Amino acid sequence: MGYSGQTDWPHIMSPLEDPHILAVAAQVGRTPSQVLHRWALQRGVGVIPKSANQARIQENAKLFDFQLSEAHMRLIDGLATLSESGATETKPGHHEDIYGLGQLSSPPASRPPQV
Repeated sequence: MGYSGQTDWPHIMSPLEDPHILAVAAQVGRTPSQVLHRWALQRGVGVIPKSANQARIQENAKLFDFQLSEAHMRLIDGLATLSESGATETKPGHHEDIYGLGQLSSPPASRPPQV
C-alpha cells in the first residue's frame, strides 16, 4: 500500500524524496508527508502518523482540510504499483494498473498484439 520500514518504496529512494510526490506536494501546497498520508486516507487506509517533533505532529494533524484530485490519486497508485510489482505479478491487485505492467509480465502468447 504505502511506504513502511518493511517495504521500501521503489527500492532506491524514500517516498518523501520521490520527485512525483514532491511535485504533487508543490501543486497542492502541502508537504510530501501530508500528501502520502492523505493518499492513504482517501484509499480507506487507517493512518497513524508518528513523530517526536512538535511541528511535525501539528503538520501530520492537518490532513482533513484538503483532498487529492483523482489525477493525483492515480499517479500515486501507479507509483505504489511500480514499487510492489515483480517480474511475474502486478501488485497490489486492487489498484488500477495504469502503467500496463500486467501486460509486460504476461507470457508472449497471451499479450495483446502491438498496434
